[in-house]
Amino acid sequence: EYGEAIFALAIVEFLGMFLCSMWNDPLVRTKYDLNKAYSSIFWLGGSLTLSLVLLLLLVIFTIAGNNLLFILVAVASIKVIASVWARPFVAQMRRDKNFKRLALRTLFGKLLGALVGILMVIQGIGPLAVIMQLVVMEVFSLVTLMYGNRHYITSKPDLSIFINISKEGIA
Repeated sequence: EYGEAIFALAIVEFLGMFLCSMWNDPLVRTKYDLNKAYSSIFWLGGSLTLSLVLLLLLVIFTIAGNNLLFILVAVASIKVIASVWARPFVAQMRRDKNFKRLALRTLFGKLLGALVGILMVIQGIGPLAVIMQLVVMEVFSLVTLMYGNRHYITSKPDLSIFINISKEGIA
């Protein structure tokens, strides 16, 4: 059972690592209007990620005859979307050199995720516990970063900024 959870996470994390690394450093170095750049990555990057996740789920649904794998990948996909949504906030923290807050949100997210995972294992939930641990950790981190910083994503997204930042990050 746990092997299926790890397999589902590997599938989703491949997508997440590619997307997050594509936007992470270019957002820190961007010369564009920060609010527009952050809003563009949050909204357009989030939409692209959601579209890719839905496409991935469609492929898994048609190829795999395993409903458990489909469910595990669907739940794990929440982590990827939350991770992409967190990129603008992480970039701003890096620009501000606020590494202590970044470390604290990671620490508390891991503690909360571990608690949820352990409670789910005790309840006998199985492979979903492994995935929920990471999902809770990432969602907690996103909520923590967004708290008091939502103004970064209130600007209208700009497609040209999104494309330019994405081009820079693909390299």
